[in-house]
Amino acid sequence: MNTMPGRKKMKHIRDVTGVILAGGASSRFGSNKALASYDALPLIQHVAQPLEKLFKERLLVTNTASVYEFLGWPMVGDIHPSCGPLGGIHAALKTINTSKAFIVGCDMPLLNTDLIAHLCTLPGDWDAALPWLKAGPEPLYAIYTKKCLPHIEQSLQSKEFKIGLLLRKLKLHKISEDDILSQTGSLSTFHNINFRQDMSLLEHAAEKANNG
Repeated sequence: MNTMPGRKKMKHIRDVTGVILAGGASSRFGSNKALASYDALPLIQHVAQPLEKLFKERLLVTNTASVYEFLGWPMVGDIHPSCGPLGGIHAALKTINTSKAFIVGCDMPLLNTDLIAHLCTLPGDWDAALPWLKAGPEPLYAIYTKKCLPHIEQSLQSKEFKIGLLLRKLKLHKISEDDILSQTGSLSTFHNINFRQDMSLLEHAAEKANNG
């Protein structure tokens, strides 16, 4: 396991594209959670800002582009709509100019830039790299290479839309929870918003992240 070295000065990563998926219906939240206000900004803006510091090329995958024009990001819609996050990953990998993408959901506002930068520089021959916590993998906080595309397209054709099924087909580089904790001191970066009550827990998670 490589360590995550401190970054004295943030420089754009040029060989990986930073991608946000914002195509979900937010049915459990009750409204578009990406636009929910947190610390005076839409939730998605808290995701976009650290990626803007990290990546030269960025992409937002959404089927409602007009809603997110305020971000000023390039956008693309799903090529295969109604396929969940798998369809978003597919659209991203088909669109990007780089060979790899860091893909994250629009509902994770406590991104750790050092961890993301580390994921972007992992050596070896793999299809995808992602945190693999004791509670399970984090497939929407992960690096995917274009080598995943044939597997994703096969899954879409077979109507196998669960990302967990895709991961079984890929050559993975797994980052363990212990390794992440040894560097970040907290798992708060993986805090995501599914229900409205998750917003009330966000401040506590942010405090833990700042003290980690």
